[in-house]
Amino acid sequence: MELSNIIDLSIGIDGSFVVTLSATYYRPTEDFPAPESANLILPISKPGGERFTENPAVSAIKIPDSTVSAFVEIYASGSGKEEFWYTNALDEAVSAIASNSTNVNSLNAKGPYRELQLWIDDRLAGVANPYPVLFTGGIILTWWRPIAAYGAFDQPTYMIDITPFIPTLTDGKDHTFTLSVAGQGANHSINESFQLSGNIAIIKDPSGKRTTGNIESYKNEPRISIGGEMCKEGVRTVVEARRKLSISSTLVTGSGKKKVTFSQTLSFKNTQLWGPNGSGQQVNQASAGSSKSTVNFRTSFRDIFSYPLALSLETKKDGSFGILSQGYSRTIKPPKFSGFSTQIDTSQISNGNLQFDASGTVSGGFGQTEQNFTYADAKGSTYTREVGIANVTVLLRDEQSGTLAPRTIRNTQSVRYANQGDGHRFKAIDLANELESEQISLGHNESQCKNGHNFM
Repeated sequence: MELSNIIDLSIGIDGSFVVTLSATYYRPTEDFPAPESANLILPISKPGGERFTENPAVSAIKIPDSTVSAFVEIYASGSGKEEFWYTNALDEAVSAIASNSTNVNSLNAKGPYRELQLWIDDRLAGVANPYPVLFTGGIILTWWRPIAAYGAFDQPTYMIDITPFIPTLTDGKDHTFTLSVAGQGANHSINESFQLSGNIAIIKDPSGKRTTGNIESYKNEPRISIGGEMCKEGVRTVVEARRKLSISSTLVTGSGKKKVTFSQTLSFKNTQLWGPNGSGQQVNQASAGSSKSTVNFRTSFRDIFSYPLALSLETKKDGSFGILSQGYSRTIKPPKFSGFSTQIDTSQISNGNLQFDASGTVSGGFGQTEQNFTYADAKGSTYTREVGIANVTVLLRDEQSGTLAPRTIRNTQSVRYANQGDGHRFKAIDLANELESEQISLGHNESQCKNGHNFM
């Protein structure tokens, strides 16, 4: 566990962590047996377990010769000019945006598409579309008081089954494992920087005999397209990407022969509209896909995801205003050693502004966030929570249900008006109606550019 904290009183970041760790120990019985676990976990990190900050990140790793199953779990987190990678402009569009704007100082390039990649000995073994995590204070500070964006404190990780590669890895030699983030700059480069790390969970054959076999098929089908146009509404760009990857192998283990496969199908689309004179930016993004493993034609692992995002941001000298809609939907059937099937669906809608004084310092603002969260798993456990907060202290709604909900459930009906600390009154915004009235797309309709002309 790593809980780095930033304290900056000048901008009001003064929160502290209160963490409780709980552990349950028990003697295994027939009714409650010991859970399955990996025989060995190998790090993909710097010595001492530190995360890589360079891209690509390379490790030399020796795989035990009796390995019969292996999964790589990848952690990736954008920072610096990569923290909001999904808002970055295409290199091909920078000059068009600059010619249409007087405010390009904060313009980050190298495109909005990022692909996490795992390479084994110069062969692509698996990929992942990263989830756009917004940390507390991200984009509009007032969005995240006190509700944090999903993943801000517990970022998602991504699992890749490398079992089909085992026949090439059990020769007793070191093999090169490379984690990388591919962007849309020259030679697929990105800005600075992404933090990367991972681990390999290994299952060994109980016989201790060396695993052999061969890779029978390997297919890798990437596709990406870009487009851009200028119009009176500003500059509009579109990026679409798809990836299909599949590997099939036969493993000969000390316990017998088996056929294993790992396949992935991923899609991505990002549409941006940059307003005239740097007045604002709209982003609509859809990222979805699935990964699947089979052993002797039976599904042993599956990961299905969808990460929709829509952002509208307007910045002026006296302040900034933004609306965000973001979703995380993921159904995972993990390998046996990693638990049981789970499904998480959550969505957040945030609305807020920041006010600047003459020196450009934040002098005030308003923020409101609403979140719906649902969880279900293969053991029959369920949990649902709907919560809304405005301006730090105003509770709009907090409703919980499901088998995992507290026995004493607080159920607060929506509050339409509330007093602020200075005695003034404000109306709690109905975000759904606000989004509709502002005609801000939530991923269903793309940002439009009427009567535009292509510049790519």
